[in-house]
Amino acid sequence: MADHFADRLFEAVRRKNSRLCVGLDPRVDLLPPDLPGEAVERVERFCLQTCAAVEPYAVAVKPQAAYFELLGPAGMACLE
Repeated sequence: MADHFADRLFEAVRRKNSRLCVGLDPRVDLLPPDLPGEAVERVERFCLQTCAAVEPYAVAVKPQAAYFELLGPAGMACLE
């Protein structure tokens, strides 16, 4: 198993034959309206569903911390 991020990244690129990196910019006002829960719960659901959907194709996911920071301590806990 690769120990360094770059090794893991290159292995994922090789294994998936992809270079796709997905950005997570969860703007609460743009989330699907049918996601239940409060803002942080909706963000968490959206991000988890997105990660699951892109897992076969993406070699990395990059969350945009600023969107989580807007939600305060609960948003930062969600980012973690």
